[in-house]
Amino acid sequence: MLFHLRLYAVRFMCVLCLTCGVAIAQVQQTQTSDESRVVTLDKIMPEELANARDIPAAESGRRSIIITSTAKQYPHAVLEAIEQAVVASHRFDVLSRSHNAVFDREKLFVTGPNALRTEVQGLAGASGADYVLIVDLQDLVVKNNIREVIKMTDEVIITSKLSGTLRLRMMEFTSRKIKWTGTQAFAETIKGRTEITTDVLAKNLSVAARKLATNMVETIFPIRVVRRDGNMLVLNRGEGAIMQGEQLSVFVMGEELRDPQSGESLGRLENHVGTGTVIEVKGRYSVLRLTSALSASDNAQMLVRSQLTKEAPAAPNRQGDAAAEGRERNRSLLTDY
Repeated sequence: MLFHLRLYAVRFMCVLCLTCGVAIAQVQQTQTSDESRVVTLDKIMPEELANARDIPAAESGRRSIIITSTAKQYPHAVLEAIEQAVVASHRFDVLSRSHNAVFDREKLFVTGPNALRTEVQGLAGASGADYVLIVDLQDLVVKNNIREVIKMTDEVIITSKLSGTLRLRMMEFTSRKIKWTGTQAFAETIKGRTEITTDVLAKNLSVAARKLATNMVETIFPIRVVRRDGNMLVLNRGEGAIMQGEQLSVFVMGEELRDPQSGESLGRLENHVGTGTVIEVKGRYSVLRLTSALSASDNAQMLVRSQLTKEAPAAPNRQGDAAAEGRERNRSLLTDY
């Protein structure tokens, strides 16, 4: 009886030791596995990020652009207006270098133990800018609570005025060559208001920014006709870049011209062949209905440009007249369309 009890005790101790050994081994293996998942950028860069080139990225085919503001007054409002206008054009991928603290925190998470290894490879997908767009606000004048007394009735008329000019410069990142410059004046006179508020300024900046962005994009990437169906033309512009009811002119692209001295392309001849009205605007395209006969063959390469119209003067002064008429002084060095 005593012999059997000793035998059972020996067997129990063996099983207990075996179980503890397996448990310790599992804990060590788990710790090793967890430690292997904790990676740093130094360990990843040689292997993971080097192989990230093989991962297909979502390419839009657009040039990348980064926007910066040199405006001393209202720099954030100016930057926001231009960013919205350029994004709405759907012609550039706008890069952001703001909110670096947020990106740094996300990078720490991606390189930590709780993220998939494929997420780490995505860190190599950051894009560099092809162009730098520099925006500035010049000649900003705000006149609040202007009081004018009418002698006949002693009536007091209160007005507030706003005027200024937005300036854009596009610079090629690698060569630092200025590829495009443009300015757009704006002005508004508001009766019955004692001051110009930030929403009035934002509205004027938005309108001026849209005109500048449209001029820049149309110079570099003119609106193209992607399909013709009778008197209907489908254009490669959508919401934000074109407006329903807008009047447009249609041109046929002719031969390319080159400078005989430098050999540089001067662009292609553009022959006006018709006009039309935008009747439908979708997210990425729009439909133009021709209002005149189109004197062009079906297979001709056509592009579309906005019709410049003058607006009524907003203020009886020279500066206000120039701004209200929307006179633009644009110069382009891009001729590769």
